[in-house]
Order: sequence, then C-alpha cells, then structure tokens
Amino acid sequence: MTTAQPAAPDAVAPASVAPDWAVLGDILARSLEELVAAGRVHAACSLAGLACAATRGTDIRTWKRFNALLHRWSARAPEPVPPHDERSPPAR
Repeated sequence: MTTAQPAAPDAVAPASVAPDWAVLGDILARSLEELVAAGRVHAACSLAGLACAATRGTDIRTWKRFNALLHRWSARAPEPVPPHDERSPPAR
C-alpha cells in the first residue's frame, strides 16, 4: 500500500523574479488585522510602523495603506507603561 504524498507546490519562482509586493502587502495587512482582532494592538502598531518605514519612498500606495492602519489602531493601543525609576521606591 502506498501512501499519498502531499501535492508539490506549483513551480517555484526563480530567484530572478521579483516578488509581488502588492500581494505581500495584502498578506501582511491581513495578518496585522488578525493581531488586532486577537487583542495584540501594540504588536500590530509596531509592525505597521516597520512596514511604513520599509515602504516609505519606494511604494507610496503601500506606505499610505500601512500608515492609515497604524493611525487607526494607535488610538486603541494601550498607553505604554513608564519605566521604573530606581530613585523612587516601588508602589505598594
């Protein structure tokens, strides 16, 4: 008895073919939306900010998309906790 092997992916793109940045942007945006839905707003904002930085100056359409997501979600992000000041005793 022979077990079925998983189907091989369609032809793998050669290294000389540029990735489809629009498709990758869609995947990243959907992933970030899932993070927000899971309550990980801070993580989604951080990653959206990195996406903004990566696309600024090279892909204005994608930059605008991630910038809009960042600003929409940042209003819902929790306030950052200030670092502990070692000069003052911890709160009791």
